[in-house]
Amino acid sequence: MEGAKGTNAEKLTASKLSSAVHRKPLFLVIGAGLRGTAYASAVRREGLLAIIAAVAEPIRSTRISFGKNYVWEGGAPREYQTFDSWQHFFYYERNRREAEAAGEKVYAGIYGIIVCTQDHAHKEILQALGGNSPEQTFLTGHALRYSPHNMLLRRLLLEDRAIGEVISVEHTEPESVAAPSLLCMSCHDIDFILWLLCCRIDFGESAHMPSLVSSAGNQSLFTKHRKLAKLYVEKLYGKRERDWPICFVVPVIEDITATSGTDHGRAVLTEWYGRCACESDNDVLDDQIVTLTWDDDSRAVSGEEFPGRGPKTVVFYMASFTEAQSKRQGKISGTHREIQYDSDEIRVYTFDKFRDPEAAKVFTPPKAGGGHDGGDGGLMNGFSQAVDAVINGKLNVEQAQAKHVGCTLKEAFMSHAMVFAAEEARLGRKIIDWMIGTG
Repeated sequence: MEGAKGTNAEKLTASKLSSAVHRKPLFLVIGAGLRGTAYASAVRREGLLAIIAAVAEPIRSTRISFGKNYVWEGGAPREYQTFDSWQHFFYYERNRREAEAAGEKVYAGIYGIIVCTQDHAHKEILQALGGNSPEQTFLTGHALRYSPHNMLLRRLLLEDRAIGEVISVEHTEPESVAAPSLLCMSCHDIDFILWLLCCRIDFGESAHMPSLVSSAGNQSLFTKHRKLAKLYVEKLYGKRERDWPICFVVPVIEDITATSGTDHGRAVLTEWYGRCACESDNDVLDDQIVTLTWDDDSRAVSGEEFPGRGPKTVVFYMASFTEAQSKRQGKISGTHREIQYDSDEIRVYTFDKFRDPEAAKVFTPPKAGGGHDGGDGGLMNGFSQAVDAVINGKLNVEQAQAKHVGCTLKEAFMSHAMVFAAEEARLGRKIIDWMIGTG
């Protein structure tokens, strides 16, 4: 997501645009699939400051459905609300700005862009739409940072110091029966771990990063040599389900045949969608373990004892076969107490009466709607408030980034780099010296 550069359907002059008393952030969603829908629904569900003002989506039926739900709703779409590609929006916006600069009446422009395309398209979109722009607010979609549960957990660890110094962490993300992937399915969790243990409350303070990274995994079940009858693909897809995730995985055949012909539509349906992993050249792991190790850095900052920078170890387990699908859980051991958590509650135990239920202090975070245990809504709220603060002159970009987003570009990069380091460690059967790789 990137804050770009405003108020209703009326065409306004540049002077009227700049003199608006309070401008609501107007957002363009690029990609109206699962992610785009999740973020747009969060804006409506949470009653956020922002307005989903436009959509860019190549699949016509998806674009129209999204637009009716979140953009133009009951009426007919206007020219500034619907685009069949991000390039279409790019040319429209370029012409709009030229007309605005010439003093013509134009529709209000977009303040923020929510990029929800496939990963390989992100770079081209960001370079085209934001490459020559001044400094902007941005947010990477690590939604786990913004759920009520995880924000409470972080407060207990870093602000309240409920367990003292962290010694070790065990964190598990159970996946569904779909083949897991560390980068695609668990980058959120690696970022969550670094956010808990590296990124400080004081925005801008130097992070205490891991020193060593190792990883191991297995691919023992989803192979041609070991077919699992209980997970046979026809049992999963043969129920003629129409809701999630089928509606986002299977291409809209009506649009494909209309634009590219029946033969192409038939070819698409017989390529990859619905193929059994046991019948394909699947090379994705069934499970994976990542181990992160921190050196003692408690005196490196000022020469005095500095909390939160002691030695510690984290074990992250990505599990495919488990009853608790997508229900994250873990244990954090500290010098004074221990925290055990799952998706529903957080328990803080004292060591002297560990087996005594009365010794546990239980925290039950409020249940939030939407995906990632409310993280999608929290993420959109942070981004909306950051853009709102900038466009209405409340804060500059750096201040808004710190207050409402709480993430720097370096932090966003580090969590992805950590995933690649873990993959390098697994493939090379080695331990990665993180400090050498990033120093």
